Amino acid sequence: MNDTLPQSTISLRIPGDAHSVRQALDRIDTALRAAAQDPAICDKAQIVLGEVMNNVVEHAYASRNGTIEVDIAPGGTSISFLVTDEGDPMPEGALPSGRAVEDGTALDALPEGGFGWLLIHQLAQGIEYRRVGSRNELRFRLDLAGAP
Repeated sequence: MNDTLPQSTISLRIPGDAHSVRQALDRIDTALRAAAQDPAICDKAQIVLGEVMNNVVEHAYASRNGTIEVDIAPGGTSISFLVTDEGDPMPEGALPSGRAVEDGTALDALPEGGFGWLLIHQLAQGIEYRRVGSRNELRFRLDLAGAP
């Protein structure tokens, strides 16, 4: 198996709503599967981008409409991602850490929120958030299996 990716960049600008996110995830998955030799990285991209973009829709744009921009740069032994929006900033200007749940917790006893960020932290590398003017920028990468 080839352990590198081609250098073609994927850029999308979509409305910040759930339907547009679903369509964008399908387009991104098709493009990444055409470029990647490792299907596991495509699966990780779907999970991480789905969590990130749905958080933008649900939280950053909770009180208004907006757009989400996604730039994906495959290359070498990883894929770099930049997701930007003009929604509300992250609480306290920092990334949520995510929350683990004890085994055996009843579904109706699960606390709200935090699980998506736990997945993001577990699957992505080099996660960075910053607020630039009125924009949120979230950068991360996904490493190919066996990457240094």
